[in-house]
Amino acid sequence: MGCGMNNIQIINYSGKSALSKIDGLVVSQLNSPKSPDEFDITIIDLCDDEIWRSEWSDAKTVNNIGDFVHLQGIMERAQKTIFIVVFPKNCYFLYHSSRGSYRYRIELKNNLDALNSHILSKLIPATIPQAAYNLLYEETTTVIGDYEFTASFHFDERVSSNLEVLSYSRKSDKITTIVAQDKLLITSLGILASENHLLAFLKSCGLISEREEYPQWLLDYPVLNDSELNAAIAENESKIEDACREIREAKKHLQKNLEYKSVLFVSGTELVNVVFMILEEILAVDLSGFVDLKKEDFLFEIDEGTEFVGEVKGVKTNIRQEYVSQLDVHYRRRLDKLQDENISKTVKALLIINTLRNRPPSEREPSHSDPVLLAEQNKSLVIETVTLLKIYEFFVADNISTEKCKEMFQLEIGLLTEDVVRKYLSVLN
Repeated sequence: MGCGMNNIQIINYSGKSALSKIDGLVVSQLNSPKSPDEFDITIIDLCDDEIWRSEWSDAKTVNNIGDFVHLQGIMERAQKTIFIVVFPKNCYFLYHSSRGSYRYRIELKNNLDALNSHILSKLIPATIPQAAYNLLYEETTTVIGDYEFTASFHFDERVSSNLEVLSYSRKSDKITTIVAQDKLLITSLGILASENHLLAFLKSCGLISEREEYPQWLLDYPVLNDSELNAAIAENESKIEDACREIREAKKHLQKNLEYKSVLFVSGTELVNVVFMILEEILAVDLSGFVDLKKEDFLFEIDEGTEFVGEVKGVKTNIRQEYVSQLDVHYRRRLDKLQDENISKTVKALLIINTLRNRPPSEREPSHSDPVLLAEQNKSLVIETVTLLKIYEFFVADNISTEKCKEMFQLEIGLLTEDVVRKYLSVLN
């Protein structure tokens, strides 16, 4: 390779590689690797589709699982070499062998639980928590030097960000290479696409250089304005690091904000989950124990003797009388059950609804009067998600308290509007 580190072994399924002509590079088969400590760098390449085959009736293991276990032991015992594990791109996992062919197939991206928990865990050293290398699916591109590296998977930022990260994808900032532990790198990048890709990757990780490395004493010997330049570099690198950290934090907050404002678009279980997140915060309740029996969408006690029962809906229409009537059914069913059990409670019915969800809020038509009048007659409260999100904004800004939110939901009937909400603010806007 003509590089400072040119003693490399690639371990792959076939024992063959287009890169085998590179000086100092040896290619070994998965089932018969050479001792890694004879090499400066050992690359375990999992990208061959043939690895992802299973004779068994499910996709929770691979035919070569014994080789994975053997390699795991080798990695745990090695002293000198630096390992790089190259995770595959998305491909078809074939399984359930019958008469020389496989009956079923599933894409790796749809088999990540088994891939992470049952297969990769047999290869990656047991000293590394599985969460550190759990794969998530997204097609990305990472730029290193003059080259683009594609990847189908990335690592969970919530875990991997605690490790040293060596590469992020372009624009989306997904983690594509991590230092899992000393002398072990894990990447989802196609680093073996060409000799140039491999060289660029190894250089970016500081594993090779194109010239003889200068001794430390030479680097430390000050001449001319070295000291001023090094000080300027250190100061600006610190600023860059702080800026990158702030950018990553801002992106995390933006993602969390997107989760909350998704109440303006999503429906079904996804909508229920976000509505529950908001209700838990503004009402100081725990909804984790609620079991959906395909009746009401929620039923919880806010104070002793007071319950909220309700529906959560995401629809492309406006509020309809049938939605209000359905809510009343849940309300009266709850009253009947309390009466049967001889329990005295105040029950309030809430309909939380994402109306005209495929339109921007500014283009949504006002609610029709008939369903609103029906809600008033039933003494129930209809809360559009636009209004719920506004309440949450007021709550985060400390302009409305939990007690005021409870009071508002208990006392108001009909359609809850922003004007009505403002009556309960501690700081009037």
